[in-house]
Amino acid sequence: MNINNFPNLIKTLNLFNIESGLDNEQVFYFFEKSISNEIIILEDFKTEFQDAVQNISFDWVALAAQSNILINPQKYNRLEIINYVKGLLWDYLFPNQRLSKETISKLNNDVAIFLKNYNNWIFSYDLHDELLAIKKWKELEYYQLWNINFNEYNIERKLENNEKDMEIGYLRYKE
Repeated sequence: MNINNFPNLIKTLNLFNIESGLDNEQVFYFFEKSISNEIIILEDFKTEFQDAVQNISFDWVALAAQSNILINPQKYNRLEIINYVKGLLWDYLFPNQRLSKETISKLNNDVAIFLKNYNNWIFSYDLHDELLAIKKWKELEYYQLWNINFNEYNIERKLENNEKDMEIGYLRYKE
């Protein structure tokens, strides 16, 4: 599947170019300006984004390289890039799917308790699988783990390697 068939997705991710020096607030300002000026067509973007996420042949690594949203996109796999982009945009695009503050608080508590009992490092994707086995978290999307307040809940992060700085990595409870 040719990434050039997704012009609104490309234009949007180009706004998140890591070399721009812009923070997310500034990027979303320009994103909203691009929508109001019809440079990006919001409904087309939503459709392209959802289609790209669902299409197994979509080349997320090429898209990440073209839009320069990651320092070393070739070090990431398709799922990691999707989850990173979802973390950036999904809640904004689909606010009805956003976790409530109460749910985020419960997530933080459950993750902290799990990690305290686990008493070792666990890869974030494995933690996500563990959470999916709990009835109340069966609908939890991986990108929603970015809602964890690591410092407030004494959760330590360790990156898988220093080249994957936009990944959650490994987690453990710190005493």
